[in-house]
Amino acid sequence: MLIVPPEHPWAECGAIAPEQLRGCQLLGGESGSGTSRVIQEQLADIAPSLQVAAQLGSTEAVKRAVQAGLGVSLVLTASVAREVAAGWLASVRIAGVSLAKQLYLVYDQRSSPGNPARRFAEHLLEVP
Repeated sequence: MLIVPPEHPWAECGAIAPEQLRGCQLLGGESGSGTSRVIQEQLADIAPSLQVAAQLGSTEAVKRAVQAGLGVSLVLTASVAREVAAGWLASVRIAGVSLAKQLYLVYDQRSSPGNPARRFAEHLLEVP
């Protein structure tokens, strides 16, 4: 999901064309994250023209920087649900682009059924 500060011109438009990202102050999270791979795959036509203004160390840092008006960013929807609901950040779709990221789960299936980590992993695997 693309996030912008609530006062940003895109905050009310719902969706933007991918080309509108050219020249933006794009803020990145951790270097080498899956987000950069998604950008390369899903925004291949404009990816070479995108400039990452700052590489911040965590999603929390990215959210705060966007909130402060320092740029825009692509983050996992679940990581900003609270901020978007509270109006601290606004979410914007990128028309015609699916920004899905594949996540992996690793856990020890040999652990006892009552093990909290195993129960949590099994819960995640049941969620659609």
